[in-house]
This record gives sequence, structure tokens and C-alpha cells, in this order.
Amino acid sequence: MGNLLHVGLDVGSTTVKIVVLDSKLNIIYENYERHFSDTKNTVCNVLEKLNKDYPNSQFTISLTGSGAMSAANFLNLPFLQEVVSCKKAVEKYIPQTDVVIELGGEDAKIIYFDKFIEQRMNGTCAGGTGAGHGEHPGQRAGHPGPDPRYWREVVLRPGIAEAQGTQKFWKYPGSS
Repeated sequence: MGNLLHVGLDVGSTTVKIVVLDSKLNIIYENYERHFSDTKNTVCNVLEKLNKDYPNSQFTISLTGSGAMSAANFLNLPFLQEVVSCKKAVEKYIPQTDVVIELGGEDAKIIYFDKFIEQRMNGTCAGGTGAGHGEHPGQRAGHPGPDPRYWREVVLRPGIAEAQGTQKFWKYPGSS
């Protein structure tokens, strides 16, 4: 039996993001790529690379994001809704937070933390609000894009740690 690694997979409306943590929740691998509306093949390619890079490992895996429900179905893995994951992670790791605004590729979500939790989503006129996260206009002129460390440290690492109860052991199909 190889190492036990923890995988967080976020299948969004424009990108697939993956992070792999060791047993001490240290990030040992991460990747961010656009799926160009081909989520199934992109998820399969990301997982094939994971299996190739860590051939003797076992994985726990959590899936989230707007495109993750279908991925969870075809992989027979649990799905954790992204707003719920975000809320739980914020309550646990940064409890002094008053409000969280999350811009996705097709919508914007806002969570107010007070005596009562209030969640709102705007999908009507927010289309594409977060699509620019992966490429902002300056990148076309050779300027660097947003720092992916923010995303992995603030969003995905706490989300994986918080999702421990929803994870399931997973082995890449066809591997020994």
C-alpha cells in the first residue's frame, strides 16, 4: 500500500482545478486548466496525470464546483456543493469573517456571516464574472495573471480539510 493522499477537485464553469495534499495537509501538487466546455475529458486527463505521477498511492477525493456533480456521478464519488464547502471552511479557519464574495465563471455568490447565515447567488447578470480569473487583459500584453497561491491556500486547502467526512477512497480505474 502506498501513500494516502487527499485530492480536491473543483470542476467549475470554465476551469478544472486540482490540489493534492499529503497526510499532514501539505500541498504536494496543484494544477489549474481551462476545460473549454469539455469537462469530462479534462477531468479524466487531470486524474490520469495524477495516477501517473503518484502510481503507488491511494486517494481520498472531494469534488466541488458547478460541473462537479456530473463528474461525481461518472466517477461514483461524493459531491460537495461549493457554497456549502466555502461556508464551512470560512467558519472553521477564518471565523472572524463578516462576508465572502466568490466570483465564478458564470455567477457570483455572497455569504453573510452574522447571527444567521445568509447566502445569495446572482446568476442573472453575473455571467462571466470570474472567467477572467484565468486570463486578465494584461496577460495578453505579457503581464502575469492572478497568483494561484491565493486560491489554493484560502479556498481549496480548507475545503479539503473540511470535507473529510464526505471523502471516499478512490483508485484510478485499471490501476493495480
